[in-house]
Amino acid sequence: MAMLAALIAIGIFQQTSQNYFCKNLFQNKSDNFIYSLVVYAVAGIATFIGGGCVFGNVATFTIVDGFLYGLFLTTELFCTLEAYKCGSMSLTTMMIVASIMIPVIPSWIIWGDPVTWQQVSGIIVMFIAIALIINLGKDVDKGSITWKWFVYAFVAFLGSGFAAICEKSLTESPYAGQSNEFVIIGCISAVILMALVLLLNHKEEPITIKPTVKLAVPVVLVGVCNWLICTLTLKILAVLPASVTFTVNNGARLMILTVIDVIFFKEKITKSQY
Repeated sequence: MAMLAALIAIGIFQQTSQNYFCKNLFQNKSDNFIYSLVVYAVAGIATFIGGGCVFGNVATFTIVDGFLYGLFLTTELFCTLEAYKCGSMSLTTMMIVASIMIPVIPSWIIWGDPVTWQQVSGIIVMFIAIALIINLGKDVDKGSITWKWFVYAFVAFLGSGFAAICEKSLTESPYAGQSNEFVIIGCISAVILMALVLLLNHKEEPITIKPTVKLAVPVVLVGVCNWLICTLTLKILAVLPASVTFTVNNGARLMILTVIDVIFFKEKITKSQY
């Protein structure tokens, strides 16, 4: 449970930092691409320094799973950043929280994780709450929920969910001991993908952010956070069911980030959202 609490705290710092960057520093998609590239480069380096790797013995399964992991992480991060720019952090986090159903259901059906009626009931109640939060009825400020935000948030939801399946697949495979290699391969694939899309996009939307110490330090910290999140998630999945890990982590993040969103980013909470 200590590792789970640490995972929640690190995730809150990571998401709050990214929300601040998007709303105050990034001007276009190229800024998001270069930020994502640096974050995953730092995460890969931190993983190598923190745990090392033995690439000569890496299984094909780990390589493929790691590449897909990097693809889904890249998709989630980019779409999350874009959703932050045109919507609130709490609503975007809510969509990512909903992604727990993507890894949780296969964990029950395919990998045989234990399931109780209390867990099923808790997830149902959480989704009722999510439906109230995103309700487009008269009590909701429609200006904060647009189609543009919804598309980015929904794709981030898919990326988060499928990245979690990649993590669970590794922990349930005979290659669970190759977690460092898995994370490093994921980071390498994310860096390559971000570099490719940056090359295609930077002429149309030039990079506007400037490399300064004031910016570099928090970006490096977010990269280290990504390494810690990946490492802790894999360790926790080895001892706790996916239904507990993802539900507690995502649910706690949603509640705390909503409070941060209201206090520090001045987002309004409606009656139905309360």
